[in-house]
Amino acid sequence: MELKYLVRVSKLAFPIFAGLLSNTLVGVADTAFLGQIGALEQSAAGYGSLFYLVAFIVAYGFSIGLQIQIAQAFGAKRLDDIPHFFLLGIVGIFSFSIVFCGLVFWIGKPALQLMLFNADLVNHTNDFLSVRVWGSLWHFPMMAFYALLVGTENSKPIGFIYFGAAALNVLFDYLLIFGNFGFPALGMQGAALATILAEFLGFLAFIGVAFRQRSTFFRLTRPHWLHLKPLIQKLTATSTPLILQNLISMASWFAFFTLIEKTGIQNFQWSVILRSVYGPYMMVGLGIGAATNSLTGQLWGEKKQAEIWPLLKSAAFLAFFSSSLIGSTLFLFGDSIARLFSQDPALLALAPTTFPVLFLGLVLFSVCHTFFNGLSGMGKTKQALLVELGAVAVYLGYTVAAITYIVPHRIDLIWLAEGAYMLALGAGSLWLLSIWLKPYVPTKQISI
Repeated sequence: MELKYLVRVSKLAFPIFAGLLSNTLVGVADTAFLGQIGALEQSAAGYGSLFYLVAFIVAYGFSIGLQIQIAQAFGAKRLDDIPHFFLLGIVGIFSFSIVFCGLVFWIGKPALQLMLFNADLVNHTNDFLSVRVWGSLWHFPMMAFYALLVGTENSKPIGFIYFGAAALNVLFDYLLIFGNFGFPALGMQGAALATILAEFLGFLAFIGVAFRQRSTFFRLTRPHWLHLKPLIQKLTATSTPLILQNLISMASWFAFFTLIEKTGIQNFQWSVILRSVYGPYMMVGLGIGAATNSLTGQLWGEKKQAEIWPLLKSAAFLAFFSSSLIGSTLFLFGDSIARLFSQDPALLALAPTTFPVLFLGLVLFSVCHTFFNGLSGMGKTKQALLVELGAVAVYLGYTVAAITYIVPHRIDLIWLAEGAYMLALGAGSLWLLSIWLKPYVPTKQISI
């Protein structure tokens, strides 16, 4: 491990981790509060959030492509390209959010009816989505600001803004779900409204950060079409595989929950809770992965390819250590964590067998996702898409086999699909990294 890379990754990753964690706690707060309203409302909001998350992942995939291009331009000192990439990114993401809103109101409910058996769950999920979807108009474009800040190694504002938005969401949840202090008790739709209000204020904060900066990275100019055209081509070439990759990844998780719903409502309800527990822990790997992606892109832009492998090894070590340390709380406080989401004895009885599976998935995710982000940060997004396709095939293949052949359906064994997916993702990433880095680093050095 090289200390300079451990410090550099940590410095960039920590604000990202804090911001993503705060943002994820929004969903955790919704799930916990709605558990006090009813299991149906809790499950509907959880499934509706997952439905929304599929679209968000498309925007996120585009923003990662934007981040890669900004990071490479930053590393190559092509600073004039950065504001132009940002402008293209925010316009593209906002256009997608408009399309998503239209699709939800047009085919949202019919799509839910095709995927879910329970009619009440369909209706409640649709009610939640009809409010939640409006937040995409500003929530998705926030990712362009995220890409700009991470790509230029200025991640501190991300943590502050997301933390503030998460705190406001909890406050709004308290007011709008239960009707405290004279506010209307809106229940499940109140949770959706609380989230979009908090996200809107976060979006305004990002705009404020942008306009307060007096650097090249935030100035918006009116470039000539001939200058924009190659930038559009670069951004499209990088982002399209990432969009497909993230869409496939998220759609597979969506399919995973849909398959679980068919094994019984109890398994589904507990899986919604597991997702809410798993989400905050995943932010360790996502934060380190985002930092690794950006720093890899900068090294690639600086033509310092020989330094990429030492960076990846250091980042993977940091990911393993951090995720193991934080994940240990699943064993130390497992019962208390489970009781935040449910008081149902039948559901709580599933915690002792499923939390160790979550821990395994968390550690594998953090390490393997680091190498996968290194691959993407080099701009090899088409190859990353192939790795993702292979990992998803393993993931869904294992899930179908577990549901088909393990009777009665054990939710802990079904959730081992997460570990199988991560192992396939990591193995594919390491194989391709060994090929692409071979000209710069001796093959024998490309080892953990």
